[in-house]
Amino acid sequence: MSFVVSKRRNVTKTNEMSLWDEKNLTAWAHAWLEKAFETGTFKLPFPGEQDTTCDLSFLGVPSISGDISMHQTKTSGKPRPNFELKIDLDWKCEVIVDRGKSMLDLKGEMRIVDFNSEDYEDEDLQIRVIADTNIPAGADEVNWKNLSKKLETAVKKDGVKRVTNLLCKTFVSELIRKASGEPPLSSEIGG
Repeated sequence: MSFVVSKRRNVTKTNEMSLWDEKNLTAWAHAWLEKAFETGTFKLPFPGEQDTTCDLSFLGVPSISGDISMHQTKTSGKPRPNFELKIDLDWKCEVIVDRGKSMLDLKGEMRIVDFNSEDYEDEDLQIRVIADTNIPAGADEVNWKNLSKKLETAVKKDGVKRVTNLLCKTFVSELIRKASGEPPLSSEIGG
């Protein structure tokens, strides 16, 4: 016997023919992700410079697509997330240079094509980082290329790890807390 789940908005449905309940959390999850990315900043090590950090922030979340629900078995009661998401993020990474006299920033996009409930525990997200390499007017080309490459490296190395942790641990934990009726721990990424 097959069972087809139709698209529904923020309702809890019980599958009468099965042993599980399903709760649609798509709207809540999209709002949580948008708030977390738009209000948070990550401090990342700046490559090649001891005791120097750069700040990775998110300028917006142009796109989150996909559905999110929680399945809870009637026997064990343990909620299990069920989701498949695609997330596009606009980012900016800034560093103070020249002994505090200047600030350099680099902007770009992160594309997370397949964040899903089957693979999140592996914390092996495929995140594509795209940096805007256009040299700003008036910038020293050689110096800008060198520093912007370091910022891009910081985002690709440590920024991707922090985004992966936010999604695979913090977000999924908050999703389970929401489905269980527990209060949220946090919706900000900071640090």
